Amino acid sequence: MVGQVTWSYLSEAEQKGAYRFLSNEKVEEQTLIEACKERSSYLCDGKDVIMPLDTSEINMDNYRNRIKAGTGLGATGNEDLGFFIHASLVMDATTETSLGFSDIQLWHREADREQKNYKNLPIEQKESYKLIKACEESKKHPSGRAGGEVALERPFRYAITTGLL
Repeated sequence: MVGQVTWSYLSEAEQKGAYRFLSNEKVEEQTLIEACKERSSYLCDGKDVIMPLDTSEINMDNYRNRIKAGTGLGATGNEDLGFFIHASLVMDATTETSLGFSDIQLWHREADREQKNYKNLPIEQKESYKLIKACEESKKHPSGRAGGEVALERPFRYAITTGLL
């Protein structure tokens, strides 16, 4: 589903069904993520793939008064309400067609981030580690087994420039 439910589904019945599905307590975020990753596994079979990855901020601050507590949203870059998504897209290298995702990570910032002496935390506890983790997860993905070194270029450059390696 891309964008808002109202943009993704044409009929009111489809929209209502999507809202009911997403609000069902049995629907779990991690299950949806795993399904996305699994689907892309068989779509990339036998193909040369590339895996661009990036982090995006999803700002929900305009909906602050409509969002219920406990939804998993929190502080973002400017202390607005929302979350971050770090997605590793899998694309067919020949046709440049999107095949799915090899990794998806969702998070928001803790309110006491400044109090934790962020600069001195181990790399595994920093947001920048999500980039390294994404590459590690992408190498486990069937599409990454043949060419994981390409996906690892950016984190290794980061690790070298920050003195981690």
